[in-house]
Amino acid sequence: MSYNLDLFSQKLRSIRKSLQLHKDYIADKTGISAKTIVRLENGKHLPNLDTLELLSPLYKADLVSLLVQCQLDNYQAFTSITNEIENKIDNSEFDKLERSLKVLKNFSDSTNNEYYKGFILQQILFIDGILQYSRNEYNLALDTYTKALKITEPDFTLDKYSDFVLSDTEVRILMNIGFTLDKLKETKKSLDIMLFCKDSLDETTAIYPKICHNIAVIYSKMEIFSKSLAYYNEGITTCRKSRQPLGLGLLYYGKGYSKYKLGYDNYLDSFKTSITLCEAFGQDKLKETIISKCMEHCNIKLE
Repeated sequence: MSYNLDLFSQKLRSIRKSLQLHKDYIADKTGISAKTIVRLENGKHLPNLDTLELLSPLYKADLVSLLVQCQLDNYQAFTSITNEIENKIDNSEFDKLERSLKVLKNFSDSTNNEYYKGFILQQILFIDGILQYSRNEYNLALDTYTKALKITEPDFTLDKYSDFVLSDTEVRILMNIGFTLDKLKETKKSLDIMLFCKDSLDETTAIYPKICHNIAVIYSKMEIFSKSLAYYNEGITTCRKSRQPLGLGLLYYGKGYSKYKLGYDNYLDSFKTSITLCEAFGQDKLKETIISKCMEHCNIKLE
């Protein structure tokens, strides 16, 4: 289930201002960070029930009911297809994304809700960018990702990305811009964007481990393997805490590679764990990629 966060944020901001409540006061009384409150009031964060229950007494309103009033229709099927898309991306099944594009376009044609339609269009552009990236069309992908962000942030520019408060979805797109820039040899800007993405999110966010992985990859390319290992470990820890196991195979491979480059004796354990995880979650293509990388980069045969 999902919601019109633009509408909810407007109502939430209106209530706070009518009561003359300052964000810092709310943060002090509830323990909810001022950053989270800013994201809520900009329609960039979907609050959980605990957050709404903490805020309700201060706002003198049932914020759970307020959120329900902003519920979107027919969203369960859309959520299902977006989760399916993430699984395909995680497993590098880019050839299967064309079907997902057709399904999303059907969703767009079947709704009159402009917020919903805009969100779907953003997802369509995001997938277009991924497909372009998979074909090594990096400049084209960069333009497409930027267009996707402009759906919800019309004033967005790559030079001023840090001026914006971004939703989880927007951070996901900006993250892709980051590793596209890395392919275009703009490593420093790529790393800066990835670190900004990480700082923009809570650890419980689904894409947080992916951002940790991407930061680790950049440090690995820079041959700063102590930092790459630290970010791989952070990604693994957050996967475990949030019970999101699908990204663990890739994280453990990276951990093993960093250990190998640092001369640690137990690097092979991490490689074997990555293969076991891929087998457990049916990530056959990813397993093949990891086996190939172990042979190519470390001269290690895992089969």
